[in-house]
Amino acid sequence: MAVIKALQNWRPHLAWTPHPFTLITDHANLTFWKHPRKVNRRIAQWFAELQDYWFEIKHVPGKTHTAADFLSRPFVNDKGEQDNEDVVVLPPELFVKTAIQVFDIDSIFRELDEKIANAQDQHLPLMKTWQLEYGTTRVSTLCPPDGEIPGWRKEGRLVVPPNLSLKCKIMFHIHDAAGPRHPNRAKTIRQTLQSYW
Repeated sequence: MAVIKALQNWRPHLAWTPHPFTLITDHANLTFWKHPRKVNRRIAQWFAELQDYWFEIKHVPGKTHTAADFLSRPFVNDKGEQDNEDVVVLPPELFVKTAIQVFDIDSIFRELDEKIANAQDQHLPLMKTWQLEYGTTRVSTLCPPDGEIPGWRKEGRLVVPPNLSLKCKIMFHIHDAAGPRHPNRAKTIRQTLQSYW
């Protein structure tokens, strides 16, 4: 890649020259680049690009290749022995915090149940009609069973009044609570009917 990048940079001066030029490298494998072998597509594309140049590759061992050594091996005290310690490749800020949504799901549904209970109070005449027609019951505010939100229930499920906005929120939260596997329509409705009537 270093050879390709260098040739692309100096292309106006090196492509189709009448005389060959020399590439000096400490990478011994490059001296065999014209020998037949199986290569991947990127290397094959580079070979096609190298056809525009007339050059020879000369291998010079790294110890005697002082021009490259000055750039790639600068004479400093830092030998790079601790370069890769405590490296964070992807910082936590880049990740979606799904754990918070999963952890917080109970509070989301509790808040939703409270909204449903408030909507029931707004539709009190209808709730009393449903009590007679469908056998819904009102859970006392004084002693809710198992910490449930007090309100109208049918067979333990919270009764949802005719409020389209609330129904949409219920479906949205049930669908999203499943995480990345998002159940289909039938499964979402089935899960909803387990908690809401």
